[in-house]
Amino acid sequence: MRIAVIGMGRVGRPLSEAFGLQGHDVVTYGRDAVTRKQFAGLLGTDLAFITLPDQILSITARDIPAMPSYGLVHCSGQTRNAELGSQVSMFHPMMSFTGKDSAEIFRGCPIGISSEDSRSVDILVQLAEEIGGRPFVLDESMKETYHVAGMFASVFPLLLLYKALDLLEKAGISRQEAGMVLVPIFRRAADHVLSEDQPGAITGPVPREDISTIKAHLEQLSGDDTDQEIYRVMTRLSLQYCFPDERTRKTMEEMIL
Repeated sequence: MRIAVIGMGRVGRPLSEAFGLQGHDVVTYGRDAVTRKQFAGLLGTDLAFITLPDQILSITARDIPAMPSYGLVHCSGQTRNAELGSQVSMFHPMMSFTGKDSAEIFRGCPIGISSEDSRSVDILVQLAEEIGGRPFVLDESMKETYHVAGMFASVFPLLLLYKALDLLEKAGISRQEAGMVLVPIFRRAADHVLSEDQPGAITGPVPREDISTIKAHLEQLSGDDTDQEIYRVMTRLSLQYCFPDERTRKTMEEMIL
């Protein structure tokens, strides 16, 4: 299959490499080519993947003079297909990319696929499997919720880990040592996502109803309003999962927060 990849950034570079390793004929376009609208090579392609930032996806899609045989494919988890025109599909790797990744990043990577054309879905599922991904078909109307879920799973936990590093530094542990302390427990927490008893996997003072410890934590964080607010929000979330009964949950919340 002849595949064009437009935008050789964090996603485009490893994606084009992955397709090439599977024997596909890949033609690539960097940002300079995009801005000069040099898309003549698309005329003989089967698929064109646009791996550019969301802000310029629609502009680029309109600049393409000829539709590839099986249409355009974008890699945005947020953008609706119809916003980019007709015969457009989504191929979204649910993964964080650093800019230094190789084709190996797609091994076991979940890849969300959406399209109104069943033939395009079949082709994209096959391509995802070829590069080692784990494809799943997503309802187009659920994209926003899907994209927010990715933020909760990727960006927010990382920020919480950075905050934990800061706190361990305050406790006199070097940042490098703090990372070695935190990574094992973080990985263990991630394993609980696949647990059959997810609420039962939540540890800490909330499921133990250890009110004194929670109050001590809040007191320890009293010098930083942001830290305290983060702790309060996460404690409320813990209560929500650990105590499904609303009355019990409210009672606990009044006692703690």
